[in-house]
Amino acid sequence: MRIRLLSLMLGITFICNGQVKPVIFYFDKNLQPSERSGSEYTGKGRWEYGLYRLDLYDKKQRYLIFTAYYTDSTFAVQDGRFLSFYENGDVENISYFKKGKPDGLWTRWDNNKRIADSSWYTNGEPDSAVYYRYRSLNPNLDFVLRYNYHDSTMVRTRFDDNDQSLPHDATDFLRFGKDTIVAHPDVEVAYPGEDSTLQQYLQSKFDNDKYELLTKGTSGVCVVRFKVDKGGIPSDFKTIYCDNNSLANDMEMALRRVTWVPAMKDNKPVAALKEVSTEYYPSLNGVVQKNKRRYLFDQNLNPADRDHSFYHGKIKADGNLVEFSLHDIQRDNRIFKMQFTDSSLETANGLFESFYYNDVKHVRGNFVLSRKNGAWVTWNQDGKVLDSSFYNIGALTSVTQLSYQPNETLAQRTVIDYTNRVIHSYYYDKGKCTSITAQDFTGKFISFIDSSINDVTTPPQFAGGDSAWRKYLEDYREKNKKKIHREGECVVRIRVDTSGNIISAEPLTLNGTSFSRFAVEALLTGPKWIPATKDGKKVEAYCLTVFYVRFLRVIRLRGI
Repeated sequence: MRIRLLSLMLGITFICNGQVKPVIFYFDKNLQPSERSGSEYTGKGRWEYGLYRLDLYDKKQRYLIFTAYYTDSTFAVQDGRFLSFYENGDVENISYFKKGKPDGLWTRWDNNKRIADSSWYTNGEPDSAVYYRYRSLNPNLDFVLRYNYHDSTMVRTRFDDNDQSLPHDATDFLRFGKDTIVAHPDVEVAYPGEDSTLQQYLQSKFDNDKYELLTKGTSGVCVVRFKVDKGGIPSDFKTIYCDNNSLANDMEMALRRVTWVPAMKDNKPVAALKEVSTEYYPSLNGVVQKNKRRYLFDQNLNPADRDHSFYHGKIKADGNLVEFSLHDIQRDNRIFKMQFTDSSLETANGLFESFYYNDVKHVRGNFVLSRKNGAWVTWNQDGKVLDSSFYNIGALTSVTQLSYQPNETLAQRTVIDYTNRVIHSYYYDKGKCTSITAQDFTGKFISFIDSSINDVTTPPQFAGGDSAWRKYLEDYREKNKKKIHREGECVVRIRVDTSGNIISAEPLTLNGTSFSRFAVEALLTGPKWIPATKDGKKVEAYCLTVFYVRFLRVIRLRGI
């Protein structure tokens, strides 16, 4: 796992006066403070040259992940040099900060010790950058791109098979910026090679992350759509369908490293969309020694000799199938076990189970000839279900996702129905469902049910009724007309206390967008509501509202 960190915010206080030994920190997988027993990373902090230095280590493998410097021990502002490392100790990044902003030369290398890109920053703003692209299946340079951010120009230098630069032509000098995507080019975006070569390239990249993919029981199709500009550089990736996020992320990272042959329109390169699909199915290969297959693996679950292995496999007959279990060599704890049709371990068939380091279940499901089938369940380290999916011989039919409150009670349950293309969301408070929504795959809401209304005599209402709401929201839109640039609607779930104050407002659609922030702001900064009542007494209650913006008309907020 690689961690890219520009600003680490830690809610930790400690005494550092006169310290000699480094201060030790423990973090979970999300770099949040953790108890030592449940941590995955260890940090060592100390003052050095007037800055506070943090070294972060992988607790299990004990390798250094990064070294960063901060203005003080709050870790709020990064200052000075930042270095990150691959698991084998090779440098991945060297970069510099000045008072929290990128400053100076930033350089990145790939895991083959080849320079990948370098950029120059001045007070947080990029001046220039150089990107190095290598051929997919050999280490030779394919081309180098030099960007100048001041005049928005780009120069490409291509190389032949002997790493000799080729003469420039008209396509090597480009001005970059926001390209208009051409929907129907004369020639589509292409991979610089045959489709079979692309699939071979993707599979080789997946092999570098086999541990992550296998422990999640990854199997099936992944489809990704992205933009390719007129210089062949990909961006704006969107996953159309994929078995899990790990496979989607691996595929995106692999596709980003490719310089594509751009689409053509009227004999000129243009920006266009490209869609790529691939399949991944679990398999393992042992090392054959003295005519006997030995199951020893490196960190990526590729075959290794005994001196360089991190994991070992155990195999035994299980009826007509073969059961394979993977173990950590140092701890000998189980990582996963799965069934195959035979000892070649090429075709998964039967039960799959993976485990956390303390032998707690992680993922459980079944394969039929390497295709997922039936129910697949994922748990967190506390033993709570995170999601469950149902497959029909490789075809995903439904997914149920669960999230929890800080007190570990259920907060939300989302059911994605791929057959009927409907998403149902159930919201909970203190273990009780308070509201339900249904929307189609385009994001359009089909129905709303506020379950909390059934428990009250009258739901929360805005003082003055709908006309007063319209007047307030018209004023709000007029006040913010320079900020609100789009029409739309945002469903917001609010909680009104017994005094009429809105104590929480949660966007259920367009979450994370400026439009949803305006919707929440309009509610939280607005006048008080009339609280809900039950049996003549004021009570706290939830309410679903829809925030509308229609230009040349009124803004309308309608209670559901």
